[in-house]
Amino acid sequence: MVKRFISALACFACVVTGGIALSACGKKATVVESEEQFIEAVAKGGSIQLGKDISLSKALTISKDVTIDLNNKNISETYNYDKSKNDSTSMFHVVEGGSLTVKGDGKVTTDDLYVFWVKGTDSGNDAHLAVEGGSYTADCSVVYVTYGSAEVKGGKYKIENSTHPEYIKYMLNLNDENGHAGKAKIEVTGGSFTGYDPADSRSEDPAVSFVKQGYESKVQDGVYTVTKK
Repeated sequence: MVKRFISALACFACVVTGGIALSACGKKATVVESEEQFIEAVAKGGSIQLGKDISLSKALTISKDVTIDLNNKNISETYNYDKSKNDSTSMFHVVEGGSLTVKGDGKVTTDDLYVFWVKGTDSGNDAHLAVEGGSYTADCSVVYVTYGSAEVKGGKYKIENSTHPEYIKYMLNLNDENGHAGKAKIEVTGGSFTGYDPADSRSEDPAVSFVKQGYESKVQDGVYTVTKK
């Protein structure tokens, strides 16, 4: 029993060498320290660990299985879009066949409409997003789902838009038609949301609860936190 316990602990040990984070269990994560390396790693798919803060000059498309460990680093963006045209842009586009998991501590901030846009297709393989940790600030929605699904398991969420402060109600948001048809889904089992209650999301009409059964949303000082009952 002791040996098995030690062996299990060893699986969590990790060293970084030659741009690769290698666990004792043999799993590898590509360590990225620049935008170029980050873009290349996302295109290849697999596990990615941030070695430095990353500033993106363009949005990234996720079409494979990708896991990003923020590793106490931050992701920001330098590109701009025309807000007067209400462009539907985001930092991460999770498209048909793509699956993105984001974990670890770190900040992800954007002036674009969305941080994550899950946009699979009606007839194709569903796109999927899982957010397990991190802090996120967006202009309108942190998570928007057209087709596919998103799981919010942890993290901190905020909307900052001085021109349209009412956008806070869209922090988590579904395409209306696809949400009603069950083709776009969001499930919340954790996380803290400033000024937004995922158990009573006014992004939808009528309002819906994104909080999974068996979990609850409680508010303190304007921050709604989801935990297991």
